[in-house]
Amino acid sequence: GEHEIGTVSFRDGFQSFGDHGEGSFVGNGGMGILMTNLIQQAGEEYNSSLEVLSGFPNQKNKISSLSKTSTGWMLHTKDGKGVGPFDAVIGGFAQHCLTDPFLLSGGAPAEGMLDCLRRVESNQLIAMQVSFNPPLKAPFTAAHVHGEESLSFISNNSRKPHQDGKIKSGDRQCWTLISSASFGEREFNTNKKGYRKIAEEEMLAALQRILGITNLGVHDPKINRVNHWEDGVSANMPPSTHDCLFDVTQNLGWCGDFCTEHPNLEGAAKSGRAMASTLESYFREGSSASMKDVDS
Repeated sequence: GEHEIGTVSFRDGFQSFGDHGEGSFVGNGGMGILMTNLIQQAGEEYNSSLEVLSGFPNQKNKISSLSKTSTGWMLHTKDGKGVGPFDAVIGGFAQHCLTDPFLLSGGAPAEGMLDCLRRVESNQLIAMQVSFNPPLKAPFTAAHVHGEESLSFISNNSRKPHQDGKIKSGDRQCWTLISSASFGEREFNTNKKGYRKIAEEEMLAALQRILGITNLGVHDPKINRVNHWEDGVSANMPPSTHDCLFDVTQNLGWCGDFCTEHPNLEGAAKSGRAMASTLESYFREGSSASMKDVDS
């Protein structure tokens, strides 16, 4: 049916994954809402032992640096306030533009983790938002693209539920197109001023082919935005099977989808659970029950 997810190619058309009767999960209203609600629910569920300090929308509360003292780790907000001390600090983000300045502020105690995270490599992607009228006829909501050099994933955003769970119709049908990693990296790094135009031409041509459309122009495509994602999807993972990182010499840990074989939301959840289990074992039984995954 039209709400299916699967693969699509010029040769084989659309092939559904099927849900095997298990159903699927979706973040109504986008990933930002999902993240905000998860944090809010955790704060409410564990309000007797957990204090949530959010850096959004109040940017002054954003944690921007850390330092280690004789009593433990201290975190510091953007406006200079100290939070702590803590027995351990855990990070959950992997973009180098964020991890580098944050861990550099921690000095020598954070060097091992910084060296480890600098080994994380990510694919570069080009993301395009485009709308059509009349709408495209596609028998699916989203699909991984096979056989196209420039395109790897497409989704019909007009079929995504809003925060109220309802799918709302508009004058134009909106789609998101994600490039392949090789195409995104090549076009951005060799043509930083003109990559958007090339991406528009090549990715729309690929969309036309896989959907079997004779002339995409009759659907009046209008580009909303074309963005370059420097840290799109993690391309490697730590050489361990623990699904997280923990430096027992400094009580500093890290988790994220890049620690697992699944560079997606599932991997992030799996890594967070692994980090919680590691901390529980460490503080219950000591370093002998844990591990040190940060090499010198």
